[in-house]
Amino acid sequence: MDHSEDRALVYRAELHDLIVHYCPTMQARVSARLRGRAMGGMAACLRHRMQQDDPLADQAMLPVDLLHDLWSDAMAGRATRYPDRSVAQGRVLRASDLEKGLAGLTQLYVGTVRPDLYHHVGHGAAMAAQ
Repeated sequence: MDHSEDRALVYRAELHDLIVHYCPTMQARVSARLRGRAMGGMAACLRHRMQQDDPLADQAMLPVDLLHDLWSDAMAGRATRYPDRSVAQGRVLRASDLEKGLAGLTQLYVGTVRPDLYHHVGHGAAMAAQ
């Protein structure tokens, strides 16, 4: 299914060092209709996911190992561009893959991200106090 032109647009803009601002107060309302006007649009996506026992996950969902690599690069000060969320990164994930990855995602957060942030924020506060 072809979709995510909005994500592709954001990715292309950022490739050209344009800044994309997100408005936290903006809201979008969509219908839950299963027959839509746009070929490959939200209605087709919802219909497809409802009809599959193990539907494809949103392509913006990143595998835990890639999230780990992105986090490690960021903490090491290596400038790594965030992947294009309009296309799958590596193997296309299914809903069952997301469920299987929850333990790894939890471990990444609890064992790596949270301690790194604590250490990073702690040093920043100590340095500011000096």
